[in-house]
Formats: sequence, structure tokens, C-alpha cells
Amino acid sequence: MSQVNKAIIDINVQVAPVYKAQSDAFGVLDYPFLLDIINKNGLSKVLDVGTGEGSFLIGLAQRTTNVAFDAIDLNKNLVEIGKANNEILGLGINFQHANFGENYAESNYDLIMARFAVEHIVELSDINSFISTTYEKLRENGWLVIIEYYVHELDIDDSTWSKFRENELATYKSIKAHPRIALKLPESLRKAGYKNIRSSINHISPSTIGAEFFYNLVQEYTKIYSKITPDFWTNELTDEIFSWCNKNQPKGEPLLFTSYTVGQKTVAF
Repeated sequence: MSQVNKAIIDINVQVAPVYKAQSDAFGVLDYPFLLDIINKNGLSKVLDVGTGEGSFLIGLAQRTTNVAFDAIDLNKNLVEIGKANNEILGLGINFQHANFGENYAESNYDLIMARFAVEHIVELSDINSFISTTYEKLRENGWLVIIEYYVHELDIDDSTWSKFRENELATYKSIKAHPRIALKLPESLRKAGYKNIRSSINHISPSTIGAEFFYNLVQEYTKIYSKITPDFWTNELTDEIFSWCNKNQPKGEPLLFTSYTVGQKTVAF
């Protein structure tokens, strides 16, 4: 993963609470989705690229049996958190401070998954390279699953929520991350040789994941955005969003979206 956007990696802020909030919120949908792929296909060797502090993968491992998990991330401090929690729980996850690329030694995975990682690869050509490398590291009939955030401009009639969405999109553009990388991924998978490609968008709202998880995630996103791009996220705006979240009373249901992009490495005879 060359030329990875370092806005998150280098920032002087504790990002683990954001990743934990993502795991709690998105996991409502992500865990059943991944478990269905793992169980239906009898997958036993899984790599998590960009695992963060490992809270999501730990939750997945706790829901499976007879699956060996490798987990890598560029942020050494987050990997150490994952290692410590894994040791306490005795799950046997192999956490590594490592970069995923052609020089990554391990291969023959049944499943490679990347959650909220591909959007931080700066160049689109490097995203194509990343996906090609996943193809090389999978065994025949193995699966790639990419889960990404999808930043949209669909706003409800609520001024505070509109400010959150507008500034969120501005933050992504400022740090040269890809707010809608899901739109590019199916073609990249096809070029790499994947078959059985499918892509879907998930509706994330208080109704679908629960109000507590939803509004906690919005607050954690606001915290991290305010550290990355403080010019956009002023103290006044941050206070307004937190107050809005605590009231849980918008003028309509706020929406977030995530995307699933899936492909299978099949070899024609």
C-alpha cells in the first residue's frame, strides 16, 4: 500500500475510540455479512488489512471457530493495542505492524478483508495495484471484501446535520482521501481478474443500527475531523453537533452510508 494518506496515521490524537465506535455501529451489519461469507464457503485463513486497534476483528474472531486470523496495520501503536487485547482474550489473532504489498510474505488466504482502508490510498493507480496484490495473495476461489465509508450529499432538512455532512466532505477532499471510492472498486476488481463481483450500499441510520451507536459514531467522527482539519471544524460547530447528537431530535432521520465490494478469485480451466 504505497502512498497511503497519513492524515490519520500521523495525527496527534487517540484514534482508537473512533475505530471502536465504527465497530459498534457498522458491525451491526458487517458482522452478519462477513460471517455469511466465511461460514457458507468454509473459509479458515483470513487477513485483515488496515485492522486499526483490532476491535472489529476481535469481535469477528469471537463469533467464529476454526478460523486463523492475520491482522496488519501501518500504525504501530494501534497494533500494540490489538496485541494486548488479543492476549487478554486468548483469541490467537496474529497482529503485525506491516505494510501490505508485493513484499508482504504470507499468501494463500481464503479471505482478504479491508475496512475503511482503501480510501486512504492516495493514488487511484495504487488502489489498482493494491487490489491486484490481493488477487495474488488469495488461494484459488478465495474472496476479497472491501468495506468503505460512502460520503454523500443527501441531506435532511436540518441545518446542523447539513453542516456535518458538508464539512465531512470538505475534510475528505482536503486530505486527498476518496469519499466515494466504492464507485471505482468494481472496475478495479474486474481488471485484477476477479469474478462474481458485486457491490452494494448500506443504509446507516438510528433505525437500522440504533440511536446510541449512530450518535456516538457521529460524535467520534466530529472529534477526529476537528483534529485533522480544525479550520473546518471550529469549536462552535463541534459544540453544536454534540448538543444536536445528545438531543437525538433532528427534523428527519439522518443517514450515513457504507459500501460492500466483493470479488472471488476463480481460475478458468
